[in-house]
Amino acid sequence: MSYEFSRQPRFLPDMPRGEIDVPNPPMINEKPEISWFGILLPPIVMLIITVLIAMTSQSIYLLISVATTVMTLIGSLTGATSQIRKYKLKKKEREEKYLQFITDVRSDLSIAREQQVKAMNEMSPDPAECVQRISRRDNKLWEKTPSHNDFLALRIGVGSVPLELHIKYTKQAIILETDPLLMEPQRLAMEFEKVPNVPITVNLLTTEICGIAGESDKTAVLIKLMLLQLVTHHGYDDVRVIVLAAEDELEKWDWLKFVPHLWDDGFNIRFLLCGKAI
Repeated sequence: MSYEFSRQPRFLPDMPRGEIDVPNPPMINEKPEISWFGILLPPIVMLIITVLIAMTSQSIYLLISVATTVMTLIGSLTGATSQIRKYKLKKKEREEKYLQFITDVRSDLSIAREQQVKAMNEMSPDPAECVQRISRRDNKLWEKTPSHNDFLALRIGVGSVPLELHIKYTKQAIILETDPLLMEPQRLAMEFEKVPNVPITVNLLTTEICGIAGESDKTAVLIKLMLLQLVTHHGYDDVRVIVLAAEDELEKWDWLKFVPHLWDDGFNIRFLLCGKAI
């Protein structure tokens, strides 16, 4: 039974690009330097002296002086506590606004990371998905052409890769101030530096020569998975596969004998060779 299949135009999934700037926190307001000794001592001394004099004299002026001294003390205390209160409010507002900004950036980076994971898995799916695409003759079948950057980029496993969205920030080499917000941009960059659990590929077009060494059974499985990636996403008019196998291992490659990538243009000659090793 034969089927007709027409290669469809490829629509690349959205991949996060560019950079995102994470500025340092705004300058912290200087903490008011209040000398409680200088504020409290003069009026207290004056108040004590005035009270002692008032105990020996019943002058109304001394009572006014006592009241004035008390009011001066209260005014100084009120002014100092007001400065401290304003400083704490501005410090709290600074921390809340900057941490909210970091939270918003973290949310954007999480979306970008998820977008990259989805895009990479769509462009280089796992073997089960490759089989499904072949079985249902999906429109992503043979979608990669020599004009694409990932032409002949074959999935060989899963690992971590850098985030495509560059995080721009100023590294803090030496921190003289005890400001917990200064390290937030660097912590954010380190958190999203890598994208885990995504396909790792090897590009046969740029590497030119690729060798796989190891135990025979394990290398055969890896080569089989790479060939599955190749025949799923590359058309036989762009790529030809030639198999050179030992005679006693020919059965391992039996599944390839009907793959069009293994035949010449007229489908008369199959590029599957076996024999004794030279």
